[in-house]
Amino acid sequence: MKDTFLTCSSCGIKFLWTVREQELSARAGEPPPGKCPGCRALDFLLTEHEGTVRFYNPRKGWGFIDAPGGRKVFFHRRNLRRPVSRGTVVRFRASMTEKGLRATSVRVIGRRKKEAR
Repeated sequence: MKDTFLTCSSCGIKFLWTVREQELSARAGEPPPGKCPGCRALDFLLTEHEGTVRFYNPRKGWGFIDAPGGRKVFFHRRNLRRPVSRGTVVRFRASMTEKGLRATSVRVIGRRKKEAR
C-alpha cells in the first residue's frame, strides 16, 4: 500500500489518502472517501446527526456526545431541550468554535438498549 491521491466528487480538488487512512478504512470495511476532508467537514456542519451521550455532569451543565465518524462533540445544558444522562440517544446540529465542535439544538430521541452480558 502507498499514499494515494483521490479527487473530491464535490469540489473537484485532489487530496491525499494516506496509508494510515487506507488501513483504518480497510479495517472498518469502508470504501475510499468520495470527498476531500474540507467537504466532509462542511457536510458534518450542515446536517443533523444522531449520537449517544458519552458523559454529562448535571451539576456543571456540560457533557460530550459520541457522534458519527468517532467524533466527540461538546454540549452545554442551554442547548438541551430536556434532561439527559449517559447512554441517551440524541439528535443535534454541530457548529465549530475556537475550542472545537459544539452541539446545538440537542433533542432526546430515546435510550440506548443495554447490551446483553
